[in-house]
Amino acid sequence: MNGVEHPGNGRTAYHFQPAKYWQNDPNGPMYHNGMYHFFYQYNPHGPTWDVGKLSWGHSVSGDLVHWAALDNALDPTDPFDANGCWSGSATVLPGGRPAILYTGIDADKVQVQNVAFAKDPSDPLLREWEKASCNPVIPIPADVTGNNFRDPTEAWRGRDGLSRVGVVAEVNGVGSLLVYRSADFLRWERNAAPLHASSRDVPVLECPDLFPVTLEPGATEGLETSANGAGLRHVLNSATWPGRTTTWWGGTTTRPTPSCRRSPSAAWTAGSGGGSTTATCTRPSPSTTRARSGACCGRGWTRPTAAAWAEAGPASRRSRGRCGWTGTGSGWCSGPWRRSRR
Repeated sequence: MNGVEHPGNGRTAYHFQPAKYWQNDPNGPMYHNGMYHFFYQYNPHGPTWDVGKLSWGHSVSGDLVHWAALDNALDPTDPFDANGCWSGSATVLPGGRPAILYTGIDADKVQVQNVAFAKDPSDPLLREWEKASCNPVIPIPADVTGNNFRDPTEAWRGRDGLSRVGVVAEVNGVGSLLVYRSADFLRWERNAAPLHASSRDVPVLECPDLFPVTLEPGATEGLETSANGAGLRHVLNSATWPGRTTTWWGGTTTRPTPSCRRSPSAAWTAGSGGGSTTATCTRPSPSTTRARSGACCGRGWTRPTAAAWAEAGPASRRSRGRCGWTGTGSGWCSGPWRRSRR
């Protein structure tokens, strides 16, 4: 697209479109090495979502108006994503290496979480991506029902130095946002309690966003994903199924209380202290916006995620992927996070 109107042919002037075929769900837009990167769910085989297997389309721009199409960033080429590379997020790791977390539909049509890294982070176009050989890095947990386990958020970093992501899941019939933590972006351990659990009327959540917002009047700059402390509020946004509504919850970073730890379905969990994580909880006040007919309620999955969300106490479950248990860390997670600009 070049900002020029195309009357009568169904093309938009400024809203991005690929040259042809199906597009939905922007995934992990980022600004890296002077270029804007736009990834999206793309069916290179036809004009509908359900015919063919989804890839991650990829285009770049220097001004957010003129876009150049590149080869797909991800295609379903491996057993862990053989039936499609579904939605996910992009995070620029400390040291400048971009990473993609995405849901793969594996050879058995099971939803699992995979990771891919930019092969050459110095390439301004980020034309090549390498999938980790140990994928899936987060296999589907035993207590997830209905094969609903998808949509990893952009990562954020806690005070303990561990990276964290949220993944929506149907846990025993309840739509939940699970939190996983890792030292190296390959080996992930699940927190014992979910960040949020809905009522049984909402068995599935989709398209989660977690992000901090400032309460300072007149502020014009966005916050880093790992921002935490006074003067902030954290927002969780997710689509619900059935119903296709968008729900927002607001939380604050307050001191933890024992009741929060015992009531994960009512608790937001945030923060970390010393060498271990500590819960920080308030009860969300849900507010539902108008329902929309489109999947994911028309929102772009840009993944501006929250502050140092964590959970108190040891994890009661571990997800053992082919990469094994959480390790001792790596240089990628040794510095401050950079947020992918919107």
